[in-house]
Order: sequence, then C-alpha cells, then structure tokens
Amino acid sequence: MWADTLLAAERMHLMRILAWGALGVTAGSLVGVTLALRGVRAPLIRMFALQSGIWGAAELLMAALAWSALAEREYLAAVHLAGRMWMEVVLEVALILAGTIMSAVGWGRRRQSVVGSGIAVAVQGVALLAIDLPFLSLLRSVV
Repeated sequence: MWADTLLAAERMHLMRILAWGALGVTAGSLVGVTLALRGVRAPLIRMFALQSGIWGAAELLMAALAWSALAEREYLAAVHLAGRMWMEVVLEVALILAGTIMSAVGWGRRRQSVVGSGIAVAVQGVALLAIDLPFLSLLRSVV
C-alpha cells in the first residue's frame, strides 16, 4: 500500500510538471509567433516568451524521462527521492534569486531583453517551487 501511494503521488507530481512545461512551450510559442506576425519589436516580451518556451521544453523532456522510469519504490529509494527533491527546491530558490538579479541588472542597464529573461527565469523558479513543495511535504510525511 505504501509503495502504491508514493507511486500515485509521484505520477501526479510529474503530471503537474508536464502540464506546466506544456503551458510554457505553448504560451512562449504563441507570444513569439504573434510578435513576429505583427512585426512588433518588444525585446522584454520576446525574451520572456523565448525563455518560457525553452524552460517549458526542458521541463517536458525531464518529466518525460522521469515518467518512463516510474516504478514502485522501497524505503531507501523513497529517501533518495526526498533528497533529490530537496536539492531541486534549493535550485529553484537559486533560480528565483538569479532571475531577480538578472532583471535588476537589466533594468539598471536599460536592457529590456535581460529584464524579460530574468523575469521568465524567476517565474519558472516560483512555479516549479509551487509544484515541488507539496510533493516534498507528502514525501516528508511518508519517509
């Protein structure tokens, strides 16, 4: 029963990441195509869309690879998963900080493309953190 519950929770977690990745690719592509078709020169929006699409594609790839490796876990494998999730949370906080710093530096140097990229990186960090923290909370209660 315990391994089944963990597997179901991990599957739901990956589905959320897949959905977020698909949203990033779709929204980034639509915004990029719209800007191109209308001939709008908006570096902030263009770089935000580009970063969103790239991050979304990376998330789709990583979640698909993780999905293909889904299996019931014994206790030590669950402990390893919890450790990996903690590492991901730390990296997501670092993404938020890096994106914020990029945006601030870009703003100070009047580089809209850097501001757009930084905002997109910070948004990715916040979204992934919002997806990962509930799963990590569940893991902590189980492990």
